[in-house]
Amino acid sequence: MVTITVLTAIVGLVTALYKCGSEQQNFLKTINSTTTLEEPKQEQPNTSSSEVSTNAIPGPKPPPPATSTNVNIIYQGDQFGCTLPISITIGGKTFQPTSNAHTAYDIPLGTQQYRIQGNINCTSIGGCVAYGEGLINVRENATFAIRWQNTAYAQCSIGLFEQ
Repeated sequence: MVTITVLTAIVGLVTALYKCGSEQQNFLKTINSTTTLEEPKQEQPNTSSSEVSTNAIPGPKPPPPATSTNVNIIYQGDQFGCTLPISITIGGKTFQPTSNAHTAYDIPLGTQQYRIQGNINCTSIGGCVAYGEGLINVRENATFAIRWQNTAYAQCSIGLFEQ
């Protein structure tokens, strides 16, 4: 009985080894039969040709040029203590200055038509109706001064002048 048990154990061990060997052989066959990845072939530069090929990725495009800017409108005051409730239009943009230094936003760049109309109210000499128009060259962050003068009874001319 011991002999049969030992023989059975030996047969079982040989069978197990055979199965393991078969599985290892199948595994190795599978690995060897799979396709291997090839490195991409790099083209050699053609030095005999006058053509040069570049595959560079283009950089970001520059922003488009500005078409408008902010401008500063200043009124340096006068000896008569005048206030200027006026309306100014530059390049189709209309605004009303609210102080002696006013920033107007989004004004078109380049040569622009302007128009100023309103009143000039002075405590010591009275007031006048003011009107003026002309051309100005609007540059980035430009500053324009308001100047006026009395031209007739209750009439004034007014204009913008680059600083």
